Amino acid sequence: MVAVLFALLLLLLAKQAPAQEPLFTHHCSGCHGEDARGTAKAPGLAMNPRVADQSEEQLRAYLKRGNIGVGMPSFSDLPADDLLALVKFVRRLNKDTFAGPVATIERGRKITWGEPQPGDWLTYNGNDSGNRYSPLKQITTANVSSLKLKWIFPLSYFGLETTPLEADGVLYVTGPNEIFALDAMTGNAIWHYSRPTTAGLVGDAKLGTNRGVAILRDKVFFVTDNAHLLALDRSNGKLVWETTMPVDERQPYGGTVAPLVVHDTVIAGVAGGDHGLRGFVAAYKADTGALAWRHWTVDTPTLGGSTWLTGSYDQSSDMLYWETGHPSGGQSLYELRSGAQCHNRGSQMALSVHSARSEGSRCDGAQCISRHRLSR
Repeated sequence: MVAVLFALLLLLLAKQAPAQEPLFTHHCSGCHGEDARGTAKAPGLAMNPRVADQSEEQLRAYLKRGNIGVGMPSFSDLPADDLLALVKFVRRLNKDTFAGPVATIERGRKITWGEPQPGDWLTYNGNDSGNRYSPLKQITTANVSSLKLKWIFPLSYFGLETTPLEADGVLYVTGPNEIFALDAMTGNAIWHYSRPTTAGLVGDAKLGTNRGVAILRDKVFFVTDNAHLLALDRSNGKLVWETTMPVDERQPYGGTVAPLVVHDTVIAGVAGGDHGLRGFVAAYKADTGALAWRHWTVDTPTLGGSTWLTGSYDQSSDMLYWETGHPSGGQSLYELRSGAQCHNRGSQMALSVHSARSEGSRCDGAQCISRHRLSR
């Protein structure tokens, strides 16, 4: 129920931006988006607490100065009236945005836990099957209209894609390279883990997109923006171990996925396939972070097939199912048929959890095409 309440809270905050300003359209929308909610080139400016916290003078000075280090040009050549109009529009985009300091961490408090309870949301999709079904019955069609806002916890990020996990009265919420453990009843932060964002990334990883964590016993598992898998102490948020997922760290692999726990392994994928990076899914031992297995989605490097969406697990067959992304560089599914694996362009892999052996992984005749159609 707590996870449902938090999702409703996020919907309440997702208000639409006001009508477009011609100056913004001309000078800013190419990077920040026509709706001011961001693109792969620049973050959103609407409903952005960091922007909302700036005064008119601070915003005017920033626009005049620019920030070349992150690709933000200077607007010092704009007429004073135009600059002021642009500042006022950006402030209007954030007139209803909650701006303020992050809630104080409850120093000294540690999280405790017991056996998983019915209704706990311990993984991205709620359970292994990935159907996102909750057995809780307290919220019904008869009483849902009576739900009221209880608390707000500000996250200084413009576009959350995280699914909060909930267990033992604690919510685990992620932003760009950061995790908060929150008291579900009060919204107070129990612990917070963060690290600086990584330079040189591409796509959603560059924007800071993150879809959440996974939980197993005393650990919380998290993938950073540069595809490092972390294990944190569930009680206090301290780092236990860290594993670099890419084989070649010089390539700008990204991490946006919420990991999946199966047995005593943590399974995660990578982003960046649409920029020429070879996709893979890998499993790591939960206690140590050691690699258990890795499965490449395509046989040939630079053909894409990223794995940024969390998979599902079928206990009866002990099979792992994982969606894959599209090819890179204009490759089509048909071009990948000459001996290459067809885990590409929206297809789905079925893997043996213990060996990463792929079931029906080759593009032989209609088999791959039918799998592709089923996954659409």
